[in-house]
Amino acid sequence: MLLLELLVATGAVALVILVQVISTYALAWRIRQTLPVWLSNRSTPHILVGAALPSFAILFLGHIVQVWLWAGLYIWLGEFADLETALYFSTVTISTLGYGDIVLSPDWRLLGAIEAASG
Repeated sequence: MLLLELLVATGAVALVILVQVISTYALAWRIRQTLPVWLSNRSTPHILVGAALPSFAILFLGHIVQVWLWAGLYIWLGEFADLETALYFSTVTISTLGYGDIVLSPDWRLLGAIEAASG
């Protein structure tokens, strides 16, 4: 079972890394678009705010997608019966908050640790 768990974890981590790469690329594209405008108009802070807020939103969206991917995996594996529990567990795990009120079965518990490490 350990080998299967590691293979599933490897696939999941590869997928969330891809999401992070796409998010980072989108962020870099956004910065390339707005930085020249901000540098030429330094006296107007609203331009910086206009660049920063979408940039943070891009990164946050990437994290949200990762949480949903992990939650979907847990549901697919039969670890959780409903989406709310899977999303709650994934959010608590990826943020490394780790309340411990909901846990994975012994067959898949290593996935939780790997999600925390990838978050």
